[in-house]
Amino acid sequence: MRISITVAKDVSENFPVVLRGKDLLESLRKAKEYGYSSVELHLEDIELKEFLTLTRVIEQEDIHVSVLGTGLAYVKEGLSFSNKDDFIRKEAVKRVKKFIEVASFWGSKVIIGSIRGRVRQLNEKEVYIKLIIDSFKEVLDEAEKNRVTLLVEPLNRYETNFINKVEEGLEFIKNLSSEYLKLHLDTFHMNIEEDNIKEAIEKAKSFVKHFHFADNQRKYPGSGHINFEEIKEAIINIGYSEYIGIECLPLPNAETVAKESLKFLRGLFLS
Repeated sequence: MRISITVAKDVSENFPVVLRGKDLLESLRKAKEYGYSSVELHLEDIELKEFLTLTRVIEQEDIHVSVLGTGLAYVKEGLSFSNKDDFIRKEAVKRVKKFIEVASFWGSKVIIGSIRGRVRQLNEKEVYIKLIIDSFKEVLDEAEKNRVTLLVEPLNRYETNFINKVEEGLEFIKNLSSEYLKLHLDTFHMNIEEDNIKEAIEKAKSFVKHFHFADNQRKYPGSGHINFEEIKEAIINIGYSEYIGIECLPLPNAETVAKESLKFLRGLFLS
């Protein structure tokens, strides 16, 4: 099982990323120091100069970028696929296309979580869903050209009201019918939304192409009450062999989370 750890810069204390701070390059080196050869990069945007600098460090440290997270563009700038404002919605699409280009170079996948937005007025649900679908189709064209997999992440009801459960994610993916659109599952969100996490994973089968592990209180896996033995069983049953990313709060501190998460996952899957 391949394991990666989340990295970001300038994020709030409630944003679930382990390694953070103003110096992104230092965080990459810390990841390597703590025993990780892969990272997830959660970025608001990426300009050419930063891309070139990151690429150099990634090559020097022999680090792989498993996925790129796009949620900060929503959290910090309010960009989303569901925004009725044409300019904001097009900026969201443009931003994701940029991440797709970067992901193509780094051999990464791209997560579409909170940036897809939400249905803001239930009496206009179909209008919002059409905006989201049209935006997805546009970024999928770019993903297919670049052979980059996009990952739909079901999020809990407190973060969005559009695609909360695995079943909803599967239906959305199947309707769009692209080999470059798959599913990303997160144990924290599943613990809130799914009646049975193990059954939900097994239902998703080969559509699952990325996992986030965090415990019920969004601290590191193994620190709370989620039954990771059952999750392990389901992962083995579906033949999953992609990355498991550690996406949780850095509590009590980033070093402890990084080391304890790695220890827990190695014990879980190698015991």
